[in-house]
Amino acid sequence: MMLHLTIKDRDDWSKAISKIPACDCFAHHELAKMWHNAYPYSYEAVLYETPNGSIFYPFLVRPLSELPFGERILEELGPVFDITSPEYGGLFHNFRDGVPYETQIAFNEEFGHFCHEKKIVTEFGRVQVLLGNTTLGPGYNVRRMGKVVWVDISGSIEQIEGNMSKEGRKKMRQAIRNGVVVKELGPDGFLDFAPLYYQTMEYHTAADRYYFPISFFEAMQRMDEKFCFILGAYFEEKLIASIIVLTHGGVGYSYLSATDRDFQEQRPNNILFYEMLIRCKHLGCHSFVLGGGASGEDGTYLFKLNFSQLEKDFFIYDRLHMIDYYRKLIELKTEYEHNHGNDSFDPEAVSFFPIYRAQWRKLEND
Repeated sequence: MMLHLTIKDRDDWSKAISKIPACDCFAHHELAKMWHNAYPYSYEAVLYETPNGSIFYPFLVRPLSELPFGERILEELGPVFDITSPEYGGLFHNFRDGVPYETQIAFNEEFGHFCHEKKIVTEFGRVQVLLGNTTLGPGYNVRRMGKVVWVDISGSIEQIEGNMSKEGRKKMRQAIRNGVVVKELGPDGFLDFAPLYYQTMEYHTAADRYYFPISFFEAMQRMDEKFCFILGAYFEEKLIASIIVLTHGGVGYSYLSATDRDFQEQRPNNILFYEMLIRCKHLGCHSFVLGGGASGEDGTYLFKLNFSQLEKDFFIYDRLHMIDYYRKLIELKTEYEHNHGNDSFDPEAVSFFPIYRAQWRKLEND
């Protein structure tokens, strides 16, 4: 039996994840509330129960009318949607030896019917790294994208520090000598974080989808501090680095971070990340996922290795639910790009999924 849950079903949602110990912050109702308050999206979930175990699958429902050619989509197809994971996600379950193949088939069939009824065209997500549940069953395209760094914080504080690299400990102490001070910020800290975050995204020339609206950070102000907290690193009373952390189910995540590049020599992130791990340990977490780099094993990734040498493979997955609608969306995407001077746009040359959400920049020699 499959039960569909929305933001309104707080009690049933909480009961569902209480049955599955593996559920972390990305399966939590508190995150659903935040996304609901920040975007015209709906954070939903399904609970699939069998006599031998249960599956909980949370996902973000996005209206395709939000795309630049949304009016054409409404004209041609009416209201249609796609779904994605809020970050790490996939199937959370409580089967001892993994989801049995016959259960995967049954769940996929029922969830496929659900997506057709709701006019959900495509599905994309990122697998929760510590669980590594890549056996999603037929219909899913699962592929490895790289590695992420995680930290075992179940031991003592001395062990956490001892597992850091020599260089990492050196730079952390350098930050302390430089006078960098880490503070836990209250609700107002999320709004202080926003301009520093936008500055960081500009430095990295990040894609548009990473420029969260101010409503995103305003929604975080109302989240339970046991679920979401924010730390700031200060130098001479100026905020020079900050990080937003999510925790639940014994696992912590560095959700968003930002740094003032003019103060890199003060090494604020070295002490900020260390204090983040210690704070999560005090909250009862046994593991912390630092994540990967923006482009594989880049400087960001190497920085994270200063705190742990533990790594996990990172997988993404996708599934096409309504192929005729998908073809039409690609047609409308191509029409839109060509009408806006991007004659070089060729859907067959796009590796991004789904193609209709791919960002396309006109090449200088076109």
